[in-house]
Amino acid sequence: MVAFAFIYPDIGLSADSQAELAKQSLNPVAALYSVPIQYNWNQKLGPRGEGYQSVINIRPVLPFSINDEWNLISRTILPVIDQHGLVPGGQADKSGIVVAPAPNRVCKK
Repeated sequence: MVAFAFIYPDIGLSADSQAELAKQSLNPVAALYSVPIQYNWNQKLGPRGEGYQSVINIRPVLPFSINDEWNLISRTILPVIDQHGLVPGGQADKSGIVVAPAPNRVCKK
């Protein structure tokens, strides 16, 4: 029923529950799952101005309840990049998901 609530907001939800859902969606620490997707297009890149880049950022918000007093909210950003023509010879032509390496840090307590 939740999937239909996003497509057809009048089905299965009363006015009070719609108002509560709208209130929770404005709260950055509410226990709501969401998967916003952002699309960016860049063109006329590189030394010749013939390059282009397409970036899709998948940004899921996943709340987890640790106990009655603590919640953990994961806000991961997963960029999917497609770029071509940035450097002559196609050396920078890439497509795929960007995975950044973890920093080399040792934390002491």
